[in-house]
Amino acid sequence: MRTREKLIELFMYEPRGANKDVYLLSYEWRKQSYREDKPILDELIKEGLVTIVERDLKTILFRYHAPKQGGKRKGAGRTPKFKEATTTFSCRVPVSKKQELTDYVNAKLAEWSQGSE
Repeated sequence: MRTREKLIELFMYEPRGANKDVYLLSYEWRKQSYREDKPILDELIKEGLVTIVERDLKTILFRYHAPKQGGKRKGAGRTPKFKEATTTFSCRVPVSKKQELTDYVNAKLAEWSQGSE
């Protein structure tokens, strides 16, 4: 019986398509190899890595979708200005005092970010 990794290697054996990014695998229904691989194929279908493309009386054609790259990783992204948790804050101010308040808040934030290093 084949392992999951071996089955994925079989999909990757002969890539097709313009960008060589289409991975297909064909089975004959009544063959022993299909019966042995069926539990693994069902698991891959459930995970969304494999779909059934075509089914007829003798054969079944599967397509493998390679997992997407990327995702979260530790230490990625911008470093925070402050060493503690932050939140957003908004309030209503008179239009005439908006610039004065903005300047004051920016000065205070700059002072605090210098002190947290």
